[in-house]
Amino acid sequence: MRRRHITPFIQKVSKHLKTKAPDLKTAIFLFFDPLILALVINMSIEQPIQHFLSFCLDERKEKVDLGNLIEELDRLVVATYLPEFEFDENEYPEPPDNEHLNIRETISERFPDLGFYCTVDCEPESIGDTNVVTGDAIDDLADIIGDLMNVQWYLENTTLSNAMWHFEFSYRTHWGFHLRELQRFLHIRWW
Repeated sequence: MRRRHITPFIQKVSKHLKTKAPDLKTAIFLFFDPLILALVINMSIEQPIQHFLSFCLDERKEKVDLGNLIEELDRLVVATYLPEFEFDENEYPEPPDNEHLNIRETISERFPDLGFYCTVDCEPESIGDTNVVTGDAIDDLADIIGDLMNVQWYLENTTLSNAMWHFEFSYRTHWGFHLRELQRFLHIRWW
């Protein structure tokens, strides 16, 4: 790879790291290992959460290309590869209600091409008991956004460790499932 091709990459990495440009050897390493780059850029969950919420809840009301939503969901998944954190044993209040119906309304206007889709409901060990069910892409996105708004509240009102725990826990138990179902639906629809 020629130096002129790597220079824009070095500048991009520097911008995300908010530091001086890495040396060429480091930049090439990061360039060829996207997971390392993603982990370096997403050491804090605050930036990817804020970016995703801004993208989804943008008030311009213009229709969004579903390809951009696919990219944003992918970036959000990368953010779940958290650095280690210590569990915060303190008790904190719960976040306020994030008004699911208002979120749905905003998403419906911003993403009018989203709607219902077919998916399956089954336990991996019981393939014979599989049922075809209807999924709702608007509801999936609203649930993801609602959980991320809660994590954002924890970031602003508790500790980083507590917020990271809620981010990981809610991903593994709730919004991660909605994200994967939505990704599958969008992948089939987009391609």
